[in-house]
Amino acid sequence: MIPFQLGFRNLIGILLPGAVLALVIFTCLDILFPGMGQAIARETGNNAGSFVVGFLLTAYILGSVIRLHSSDTVDRFSASLVRVPDPFEGMEGSTEQHLNDLLVGVTETEPSGKSDNEYFKELLERIRDRRRHDAKVVNRGEDSAANDLIKWAWKNDEFPYPVWELMKLRLYHPGDVFQFFAPYMRCFATGHRRNKEFFNYCKAVIYEAHEGKRHALAEEVQSAEAYVRFFAGVFWALLLSAGTLVVASAAEFILRERATAVGMILVAFFMLGVNYMIVIHGRFRLSRLKEVDTVFDAFFLVQRHPYQCPYCSAKLSSKPEANEKS
Repeated sequence: MIPFQLGFRNLIGILLPGAVLALVIFTCLDILFPGMGQAIARETGNNAGSFVVGFLLTAYILGSVIRLHSSDTVDRFSASLVRVPDPFEGMEGSTEQHLNDLLVGVTETEPSGKSDNEYFKELLERIRDRRRHDAKVVNRGEDSAANDLIKWAWKNDEFPYPVWELMKLRLYHPGDVFQFFAPYMRCFATGHRRNKEFFNYCKAVIYEAHEGKRHALAEEVQSAEAYVRFFAGVFWALLLSAGTLVVASAAEFILRERATAVGMILVAFFMLGVNYMIVIHGRFRLSRLKEVDTVFDAFFLVQRHPYQCPYCSAKLSSKPEANEKS
């Protein structure tokens, strides 16, 4: 196996979080039940391979269980740490309703010839007009509310962030990219897992491209996904390990060594500090947004060929068989 190859990275993404949790559990058991570690060492002293295999199997099982926890929880927690004013303050409706209004508004509002701030002003006014009858809108500075709009979408949209992605495609990508995704608008609608199913479909199309052969776009998508899953796994492993240490330290404090208990608590706080660094300032969400950006960009690049790419379609049109089909 070549180091850093995809399969190796995925294996490490499962084994490392599981190994951290397994090591903490075994250490706590050894502290609470003195002599347990020595007994295991005596049993496996003549066959260290059995101990290594047992530890790796335990780490793999724990890592697989950790991976069952969705990254969504870590994602939402990371986004919740970012403070963003609400441009819909004073308007009735849930966050999901506002996201759906924003999704419709993005498709109806043309950004050509407008600055970003002008576009957001028009978009916000369009959404407010749709809900004007619901409640009295709080009078806020229009510039401030418009600037808050895209930040609010960034924070409140849910994976795979259909509203945020369409706003980004509308404003910061060439026009043909947004036009390519326009027929998929219903798939981008929020709620009922519809956007997740479309996201999975996009990945399947990318993997199947080039007749299923290995290619750069598929590797980039898989690499981004492995990166996100790895840090989600590390977050859960450290959180569970910190909880285990706190419980074990409480028992140790009552039964025996207070100094050992304090040391375990300090290690638990260190683990929680590492977790905080993973999610602070929306850092985990930024990593997951990069994964989603990579998938949709790769889906466009794969699906636009050969008939929607000007260069390739020109080459096809020059072939007699292509002309016969047309």
